[in-house]
Amino acid sequence: MKRRIAGVVAIAGALLLGPGVAAAPAAAPAQRPVTWTLTAAQCPNLPTGTTVTGTGTLREVQGGRVSIEQASGTATDQAGNVYRWSYSFRAVSRSDGSELYVDHFGMAGAGPARLNSGLVAVISPTGVVDVIHEFGDPYDFVNDAPICDPL
Repeated sequence: MKRRIAGVVAIAGALLLGPGVAAAPAAAPAQRPVTWTLTAAQCPNLPTGTTVTGTGTLREVQGGRVSIEQASGTATDQAGNVYRWSYSFRAVSRSDGSELYVDHFGMAGAGPARLNSGLVAVISPTGVVDVIHEFGDPYDFVNDAPICDPL
């Protein structure tokens, strides 16, 4: 049964992402520590006066035309409230030279600072950004700056 499910997943991945993506060998994952800070002045989705600082581990894998980043860790706000956070990013190189970006950041915990932001966008070979979907103010593409997605 597990082999059948794995086969279906591999076929679905090949159909969704295109030839060469699902079967491409991946490099060994790289890991590194990450730290970040978000303030209410930067991210309007945080309560007024809030500053949250997070630490965790980022894992990166590249294989074929796909690059994946995943991170998770803990964060603390100025009042000492503790949160758990997670981040995921996937970039898929497409046959026309563009890249499809899928990005998500989420944070929840005991305090009032909760975040859920993300986007799906296509970046052209010349750097033109076509945002297909976004929520939670993740990134300012005009000024090339993060808003509520610190990674």
